[in-house]
Amino acid sequence: MFKKILKSIRFHTRIIFESKIKFPVYSLEKIERIGTTYGGWTIPVNFLDRSSICYLAGAGEDISFDAGIAEKYKCNVYIFDPTPKAINHFKSFLSCIEKGEKMPINNSKHEFYEINKGNLKYLHYYDTGLWDKEDIVRFYAPSDVKSVSHSILNLQQTTDYFEAKVDRLSSIMDKLGHTSVDLLKLDIEGAEYKVINSLIEDKCNIKMICVEYNEIFNRIDKNYIHRIKNSIDKLLGNGYVIIYIDNTYTTTFIKCDVLME
Repeated sequence: MFKKILKSIRFHTRIIFESKIKFPVYSLEKIERIGTTYGGWTIPVNFLDRSSICYLAGAGEDISFDAGIAEKYKCNVYIFDPTPKAINHFKSFLSCIEKGEKMPINNSKHEFYEINKGNLKYLHYYDTGLWDKEDIVRFYAPSDVKSVSHSILNLQQTTDYFEAKVDRLSSIMDKLGHTSVDLLKLDIEGAEYKVINSLIEDKCNIKMICVEYNEIFNRIDKNYIHRIKNSIDKLLGNGYVIIYIDNTYTTTFIKCDVLME
């Protein structure tokens, strides 16, 4: 299936700002961005189909990527985010779309969700966070009270928090009855390091991974570039290649063997 969109692969390196670190990038002939400028992600055109399983961790108040996948590919999308604002946003989203009303994305006055209510059945929401073990942990608030992004690592060094359940990716897959996942998105405010380590340790069958390395915006210390590079190198060393990366380390990885299918 995937070979059909691999008519040309151009291999080049990408130098990321501040770091002068080079990463190999495979440029596919056809890629697409699904979702808004803020909440969208870049993936290969027609990589997904009706049979695909997507795990999207980190919803916030912009699920344009999630809704866009459900609308275009009509496949099952599992959303994971225990944040109260995110849960309320999803409930409002469902209510508005069911009623045929416009639902603003991220409280925007100009951007609205575009999804047929018949495709809502493909969206499944879980108030669980991704981590490296099953537990109840603290999610620390962002410094901007209007923001929705809470962090287990407390990236913004705040004191307010809520507690919620988290689980290991392999455990979630077992509970949902999935032996493989076609797309995993991680926008989880620093927890991506542990989740990536766990999926490598457990040899999870994940075909494509979209990651935002949030520490580029809120740094724990001066070693943040090392942590990001180390995480990327682990994926590259375990059978993944980069097909997209921007200047903020928002990265799309694909398994090498999937490219040859």
